[in-house]
Amino acid sequence: RFRAELANLVISAVQYLFAPDIQFDALDFSERVLVPLIVFRNHLFYDPLEKGNSFSIDVEKIEKEIQRMALPGQKVQVITGLQSLLEHERISIALSQSTRSDTVHESHGGKYQVKSNLYIDSKALFRELKDSSDDLASG
Repeated sequence: RFRAELANLVISAVQYLFAPDIQFDALDFSERVLVPLIVFRNHLFYDPLEKGNSFSIDVEKIEKEIQRMALPGQKVQVITGLQSLLEHERISIALSQSTRSDTVHESHGGKYQVKSNLYIDSKALFRELKDSSDDLASG
C-alpha cells in the first residue's frame, strides 16, 4: 500500500510540475516598457478607443494588467493607434486569409438552428503577416 501511495504522489507531482523548458541567458531589466496597441478597423461608425460604446477597448485595464506582469520598478506605457484597413492592403489580406468560422447546430424548443461564429486564427494571421513581411516593410 505504501508503494502505491508513493507512486501516486510522484505521478501527481510530475503532472502538476510547472518548470520552464528553456533557460534564458539574459533578462531585460528595462526601467520603461512601451507597449504599442494598434487597432485596425474596417468602418467609420465609432472609435473603439473611445469610452461609451459596447465595443470599446478598455486601454486603462489593459495597461493595469500589463503592469502586473512587469518586473518591480518597471513602468509600463501603452501607446495606442487607430488605423483603417483600407489604408493597409497587405494587413487586410492577411486578416481575410486568417478568418475562420465555426458552425454550431442547436435545437431550441424543437426548432433547428444553425449559428456560424467568425474568429481570427492567430497562428494563420502571424503566418500570413510573416509571408508578406517584405511588402509590409517596403511600405
